[in-house]
Amino acid sequence: MGTSEWFVVSALQAGLKRIGAPDPRPIDGDFGALTEAAVRAYQTARVVSEGVGAADGIVGDLTWWAPAGAAGATLASLCALAIA
Repeated sequence: MGTSEWFVVSALQAGLKRIGAPDPRPIDGDFGALTEAAVRAYQTARVVSEGVGAADGIVGDLTWWAPAGAAGATLASLCALAIA
């Protein structure tokens, strides 16, 4: 995994922790089983699916930009990857 992928996954893990999703610990830049479970829980809570059907654990545009909190926050903004 390259540095940019590690950075994005680490930011994702930190953002999921920040919004109170199931803990994707540790923040290690590895998209492992705990991170996938946290993404699925986030998607289920916000009725987001990147593919067909239920939460799929894929972090694409729909997941990054789904409303994640007050004042128009999104997962991307909470991960400091975009400005809301």
